[in-house]
Amino acid sequence: MNTKKQIASVLTGGIILTSGSVFAMPTDQFDAGVEKGISYFNQGLYYEARDEFQWFSDSSWGQLDINQQQYILDYLDRIKKDINRLGTLSTVEFDKGMAKGISYFNQGLYCEAKDEFQWFADSNWGRLNVGQQQYLLDYIGGAKQEINRTFTGTYTTHGSSNDIYIDYFDGSKISFSIYSINSKATRIASTDTITASVKSGVCHFRFEDSRSGYGTGTLKIYKNKLVLDINYTEYGLGWSLSGGTYLKK
Repeated sequence: MNTKKQIASVLTGGIILTSGSVFAMPTDQFDAGVEKGISYFNQGLYYEARDEFQWFSDSSWGQLDINQQQYILDYLDRIKKDINRLGTLSTVEFDKGMAKGISYFNQGLYCEAKDEFQWFADSNWGRLNVGQQQYLLDYIGGAKQEINRTFTGTYTTHGSSNDIYIDYFDGSKISFSIYSINSKATRIASTDTITASVKSGVCHFRFEDSRSGYGTGTLKIYKNKLVLDINYTEYGLGWSLSGGTYLKK
């Protein structure tokens, strides 16, 4: 190897070995990268915090200077200590954490039960043993099945032929379609199946009807009752969807 090639090889090796400390990630980019992990940590969600910091570390380590690397390592060390301090959830703690969701479930309040079970799972998953995890998953699955059984079907407005058909609902996701018919059944406006997210019993969605009208809507979901609000951006020809209170047939 000639002298120039030897020097080039040494310089390249030096850059590779020291790139983590010479080329620091910009502070604002680093702060954005660790923000989610810190938020999880401050909420006591240590397993989520650990995974977030580890992901950021794995994907960005070579771009960080030594101080940024140490910052992440310090957080990971603190998280490890907190996880070890908390340990696994005892049977008494688990039963207490499940009690509210089970109470909702036994009252037939399946949406509230699912939300309670999901919150408990999100907050404590890493502390549960395999049996506790499966027990919780079975309850979440059961709540979703009961929600779907309870809420799917036809809902209609009083004294009219306007209908909403719910094909699927699990408390978080819903699929439905809307039909609006005039008194002589000569004009119909309808939608294809709309699939949207539901939060706290409320669904916000976009639609296009069979008469080329389109807009946005809100569907509020109660037990055996729906409240529909329709807002047209552009009306179609001759007829439109109708909002109002829909009761289950």
